[in-house]
Amino acid sequence: MKNKTFVTDYHRVVKVLNSCNTDVQISVAENYFNLFLKKWSDKLTEQNYLTMVYHYTKLKNDKTLNFFKLKK
Repeated sequence: MKNKTFVTDYHRVVKVLNSCNTDVQISVAENYFNLFLKKWSDKLTEQNYLTMVYHYTKLKNDKTLNFFKLKK
């Protein structure tokens, strides 16, 4: 069995977000991200936590913006 780290799990969260094709899927991906944060909250440093939240939020906003551009 692989030794899981928060980095491995975070990469999976980002992969799920990148595979989203609808607003509903993005919402589900956000729930998945929140579960990730809950799972690792006691092991993440504040800096790691803030960096991941910032990075994920930026990716999610970019993905959402692309949906709005495609709908026009």
